[in-house]
Order: sequence, then C-alpha cells, then structure tokens
Amino acid sequence: MRVATGAVRGCGVPRWRRLEFPVCAGLELGYVHAVARGVADPRPAGDLWLAAQLSPGLAWAPTRVLALTLGLDILVALRRPGFHVAGLGELARSQPVGLRPMLGIEARFP
Repeated sequence: MRVATGAVRGCGVPRWRRLEFPVCAGLELGYVHAVARGVADPRPAGDLWLAAQLSPGLAWAPTRVLALTLGLDILVALRRPGFHVAGLGELARSQPVGLRPMLGIEARFP
C-alpha cells in the first residue's frame, strides 16, 4: 500500500521567553493506492483520503536561527476508503483517528 498526502493548515504560536507553543489546525488530503497479493486476478485500487488535523507542539529556540521541536498531529478521518476483494470482503480500511508524533530541528531565517 502506498499513500501520498498534502496538508493546508494555519497556526498560532504563543511564546514565553525561549519556548514556543505552536497550535495548528487544517485539512489533509491523500491518495491511497493498493494492490492485492495472493489472489488470482489482482487489480490495483486507489481512492482519496481526507482528514481534519489538529497539531499542538513545543519548540525551544536557544538562538535566533535554530529551534528544537516536538509535535503531535492528531488526524480525524473524514473520508476513509476501504479495499475489497471479491469473495473475501473488506481487507483494509484506515483508522478513524490517527496520531503522528514528530521530533525536529528547525532552521530559521530571521
């Protein structure tokens, strides 16, 4: 199974000294592509996936040009494609809620 996604989101970033508390919200749109294995006549299938996104985070900026970040994307599926094989029924479907933790180093250009 392959998934390609893109997101549009807006953020607010409250600050306290060198700490930042970014909070973002948006929509994520993706395309899911799958091919069944172990069946007589495998056919590729694909469909769109859509989720609402809420992303709280924490950033520590020790300098003007560098920050260490922690974040968590909370994804609530608005459209969950399922994949079926004749005679076997539904084989896969995305979960209704997903979590994507992130850890990063951010370069900043003041």
